[in-house]
Amino acid sequence: MRIFERRAGWPRRLSVLLVAASLSSIGMEASARSHNSVLVEDAGTLRPLRDIYAVVAREMPGRVLRIKRVRRAGHQAYAVRVLKPDGKRGDIVLDGTTLAVIERR
Repeated sequence: MRIFERRAGWPRRLSVLLVAASLSSIGMEASARSHNSVLVEDAGTLRPLRDIYAVVAREMPGRVLRIKRVRRAGHQAYAVRVLKPDGKRGDIVLDGTTLAVIERR
């Protein structure tokens, strides 16, 4: 069979295109999931980013620069870095399950 040989022609090109298309769709799906939810490893639940953004907007208005999962007192938490309207940087830490404010700097 000549599919994987050098002179295969269109069947090989077609198979390469199909593989590339399937890999790109898998990557896009994973990317979409990562932007919609953040996994909390202990509880095994997903917290939508819109909920995290809502709490941060209420507690510390500004532009969210980074959201990072951290551990505080043995529990999962979210450390959020915010650029405040006055140009200064602020940090707020939210509990991973309740999204209550644990720490504010």
